[in-house]
Amino acid sequence: MAHEGLFLDKDMGRSRRQNTDFKYPKLGEMLEYIVKQQPKLLESSEMREQKLLFSSKMYVAMINFLLKCFESEMEQNNSLGRSTEFLSSVETMCLLLEHAMAYEGSVELHATASKALITIGSYLPEMIASHYVPKISWLKQLMSHVDLDTRESAARLLGIACSAIPPATSSDLISELLSAISKTNNLRFETLHGILCAIGYTTAECMSIAAAIPGTLFQKILKCLTDVVISETATLASIAMQALGHIGLRAPLPPLVDDSSSVDILILLNEKLSKLLSVYVGQRLRMSCLLLGRLCHFCGVAFL
Repeated sequence: MAHEGLFLDKDMGRSRRQNTDFKYPKLGEMLEYIVKQQPKLLESSEMREQKLLFSSKMYVAMINFLLKCFESEMEQNNSLGRSTEFLSSVETMCLLLEHAMAYEGSVELHATASKALITIGSYLPEMIASHYVPKISWLKQLMSHVDLDTRESAARLLGIACSAIPPATSSDLISELLSAISKTNNLRFETLHGILCAIGYTTAECMSIAAAIPGTLFQKILKCLTDVVISETATLASIAMQALGHIGLRAPLPPLVDDSSSVDILILLNEKLSKLLSVYVGQRLRMSCLLLGRLCHFCGVAFL
């Protein structure tokens, strides 16, 4: 499993383009060989206490190669997603990736494994959704991970899982996330970031289903996110804006109702966004503003 043997360098990349007969091995065959050598690769606990069997760098190389095998097979035959044999191989790969999320793994390994799950989910969302419904508590642990990419991947997987659970269960999950923010002001930045991401992804997924979230809960979600945008630091404000953007691309954002009055959310955020845009804050803010810019285009709202 030497790292150099798993990837094509520039010269080999050119050779591959010239040689159309080059093929990655089948995912199922690779997994069968690997698991036969180390059956414990498929064992993991909800508390992530399992021991890694290789170095983190070895795992990273193995995951990247398996992901290339998966994508190669999917690109060759889109109908594979309906094959019981192939789906069984993907389930096995998910277990291997979960094993790689052990506490003793490196930040790079955790980011690589969680991103690989998102890649699989982009091809097979229904399969990934059903796989992670029983593992929602495991995903919630990862939302406070020290690595930003791992937190975001966990939040996205939580959103995907919401498509496979009843609307009432999704509402309870979102209410739990909102409660975690409102109950204390002493949350670690990583935990708050993970929760805000999860609120955006889970709500967006639920809003793609008609009447999936009660109107009162939707108002609480919007109030929570707009409060973060207005009152928190630029970094957290940009994360909350991204969450609003994800939701708004799935469903129109209604006016925010406060007692007897209501106000358009984008107009409410106008002043804060103008201030944030007047200084350089970084790529995350620019991405957030781009996302909200699309909403403004759809809604016909302009920031002054």
